Amino acid sequence: MNDYLILFAIFIVFFFRIIFCGYVVDDEVWNAKLKGHLDNFKSAKKDFKYFKGMLWMGLYGAGIFNNPVIEHLFNAILHFAVSALILKATGSFMVALLYMINPVMNQTALWLNGRRYLVCTLCCIAAWCFPIAFIPLYAFSAWIHVSGVMLPVMILFTDLWWMVIAGVALGGTLGYKKMIKRYQSRKVAFAEDNELQRLTPKKAIIVIKSLGYYFFHGIFPNKPRMYHEFLYYFSCYENGKKEGYSFNFEFFKGLAVVAFLIYEIFWQKNIWAIWFAVFQLQYCNILTVIMNASDRYMCISNIGLMATLVKYMNMIPEPYRTVSYTVLITFYFMKYQPLFRAYRTKEDFYKYHINLQPDGVDARENLANHYIAHKRLYSAFHVVQDGLRERHCEFNLMIKMSEILIKLGRPQEALDIMIKSRPYARIGELEALDQLIETIQKKYDNLKKDQANKVVITRGNHMNRKQRRAAKKE
Repeated sequence: MNDYLILFAIFIVFFFRIIFCGYVVDDEVWNAKLKGHLDNFKSAKKDFKYFKGMLWMGLYGAGIFNNPVIEHLFNAILHFAVSALILKATGSFMVALLYMINPVMNQTALWLNGRRYLVCTLCCIAAWCFPIAFIPLYAFSAWIHVSGVMLPVMILFTDLWWMVIAGVALGGTLGYKKMIKRYQSRKVAFAEDNELQRLTPKKAIIVIKSLGYYFFHGIFPNKPRMYHEFLYYFSCYENGKKEGYSFNFEFFKGLAVVAFLIYEIFWQKNIWAIWFAVFQLQYCNILTVIMNASDRYMCISNIGLMATLVKYMNMIPEPYRTVSYTVLITFYFMKYQPLFRAYRTKEDFYKYHINLQPDGVDARENLANHYIAHKRLYSAFHVVQDGLRERHCEFNLMIKMSEILIKLGRPQEALDIMIKSRPYARIGELEALDQLIETIQKKYDNLKKDQANKVVITRGNHMNRKQRRAAKKE
């Protein structure tokens, strides 16, 4: 009991700044959707169908309380509940503590629309602690989100392994449509039948690289963030595809992680190494999801990673063990603090990512969209302009700059940038770009004709006035 109280006290001290966090990224959009669902629920005389929809949306993302402070406190309570269950499952205070304060968990602890991952994590660790409740927990997890889909594999290692059949049947019945829909919608491709969607033996290279990337990022999250550069241009360009399939440092780093996991699983019988591998492999770009890498994709697997890390840290003799834990906890603490500031507003969130990685594309593009939505066109212009100084051939930023210039009434400059961007168009986007250039060119030509006609009319009127004055003098 003392361990739980100490863990809770640390949680309060560490996360008290969460009350200053607000809505970021798409939190407001989801909040508006849930509010609309609530209006439908009231107008439909409290129909259960709308209540079920509200419950799902409220546990999926922001909006259930319609107040950012309460929303964040709710997420914080769920995050602590997960940490407390980790303490029960592993029997190790340090595993629970390191998981709780690990900055890689920012997208579940601080991001309101990361709540679905947090709920699934809670269901998975609760099912591990109380296998008798596996069936309802797995069914509920499958109904909320797909991140806990691999839970039955872990239950096979418990005494109640026979419940897996019933659990999968029930979970599949309740969640199979949602799972299929989510997996299909998460296949974001720039062209049909490209490397994001293709299943080939070569994809093993990508899986190995991804597993290695997540392993080291989970232990040493030097840059905790939403937008990762890992395999960013894979499938966008031929060079990106070649780099993805190359045997570079990332591959050999991943190969070392695979070898380590094989040793831990088959020789050391480390159940938490199995946990990490099982829950992380679904996010290793076998079928690429919305992002090639993201912190939230480690929400469940990081439990196994922290347990394995603590296992080896406990092998360090004293006093070096205490020093090692102190250094790691301090590192996590220092990396977490800027995140509290980042999650205050959308602008703070995107600026955090830009400061973290000035040549990043997604954060600049999203911040520019935010400024455009608030009629701050020159702010958007400078954000994209700075990005093009970092990456002068980045296609998305060039197109965004063209959009801004059109809104600023400078269509010719926008057209010039679009034409210059053609050699850097991503796979499958060149045809759409040419159509856009042609459309804007026609509009610009029509605009020039209208302006020329106005000038002619103005000149004609002006000459007539002169003639009238000359006639009066005569």
